[in-house]
Amino acid sequence: MNNFILDSSAVLAFIQRERGGDKVKEIIKNSYLSTVNFSEIVSKLYFFQFSKKEVYDIIIQLEINLVDFDKNIAIDTGYIKYLNKKLGLSLGDCACIATAIAKNLDIVTADKIWLNLDLPVKVISIR
Repeated sequence: MNNFILDSSAVLAFIQRERGGDKVKEIIKNSYLSTVNFSEIVSKLYFFQFSKKEVYDIIIQLEINLVDFDKNIAIDTGYIKYLNKKLGLSLGDCACIATAIAKNLDIVTADKIWLNLDLPVKVISIR
């Protein structure tokens, strides 16, 4: 089975049982997530009014491998953000893309705009 980098949008679709979340459920155990995107998910859950205990329980139950946000990925993230400034990609989006490129893994996202990016890795939309 393939390994993937999951974008925050895909993981949040899975957590909130949104359209496309079932596709994430099938691959989550064989997927990776940047620590930046992990933090982004935690932040979003708090904004969605989950309690600290609920957030902790949700995050602990995610069977997903984390990829540390190292210096090289950070530099590439900044460059990707600069190159795509007109598209309005967030720093988290660019961190996911940079991590996928560094690890040579396909990206799974709910953001269809990513399908138009010229990347050296494949982008798969869950919607």
